[in-house]
Amino acid sequence: MNPMNTEKKPAVSVICLAYNQEKYIAQCLKGFAMQKTDFDYEVLVHDDCSTDGTLDMILSYEEKYPDIFTVVTEEENQYSKDVDIYDDIMMPIAQGKYIATCEGDDYWCDETKLQKQYDFMESHPECSLVCHNTLMHDMSKAEPDSPFNGWTEVHRMTEDDVFIGWNVHTSSYFFRRECFGRRDFERRYRIFGDFIELCNAKDYGEVYSLPEIMSVYNFKNPEGLTVVQNQDFKESMKLIEDRIEFLKEYDEYTSHRHSEVIIKRLKMQMNDLKAALGNL
Repeated sequence: MNPMNTEKKPAVSVICLAYNQEKYIAQCLKGFAMQKTDFDYEVLVHDDCSTDGTLDMILSYEEKYPDIFTVVTEEENQYSKDVDIYDDIMMPIAQGKYIATCEGDDYWCDETKLQKQYDFMESHPECSLVCHNTLMHDMSKAEPDSPFNGWTEVHRMTEDDVFIGWNVHTSSYFFRRECFGRRDFERRYRIFGDFIELCNAKDYGEVYSLPEIMSVYNFKNPEGLTVVQNQDFKESMKLIEDRIEFLKEYDEYTSHRHSEVIIKRLKMQMNDLKAALGNL
């Protein structure tokens, strides 16, 4: 791990988690490097002991852009040890007032992304998280590319948008730092940590989405964790059960501030569980 070679504190910390994403990581890193901003930003990339060429590519970007990139490497895979990589490893070294996220197999496609989100946050103090539209790209080519949502203007996300809809992607997340640190359930329910982050942001303040498509979500990645999980029926069942357990805990944790929509989501998850069991 190398410290930034600049003494000026960055306004934004970009956090990227990577593992065995040799085919995709270059495009992801390029999206970080091409950002045009009137503020300093840092890119913190965590490689979780990749066994392919992922780390070599990340290190090449650190060498090319030493004032921007910082690489964090491991001798042993931390995910398999149930380490919360964001909280335990990345956040302690992140210096930014704001936190942006993108995983190593997705990428940013707009060089003004960070600037637009930074400007929005600066002018909207009530905002805890600002997202934007994302292009969904089916890597199996079975489905055409499509946007995550149809919002054509800046959209203030409702409780239904947050707790029920899946309208924004993690590659678009841009947090106020103090909001991103509220990850109380992340260790136990990390497979849907992006959903937890969204819920926490809505509980902390307002969540907005910008209409521009500024990132690409590569789904149906045959090597991705979500696909592997969904191929195993037991894991799929556990995912539904974990969501149900989380929602119940979260309702208590937030002193029932979101009970109406949480109950609605719980009913949906229970129906999913019944349907899955009925297909046995």
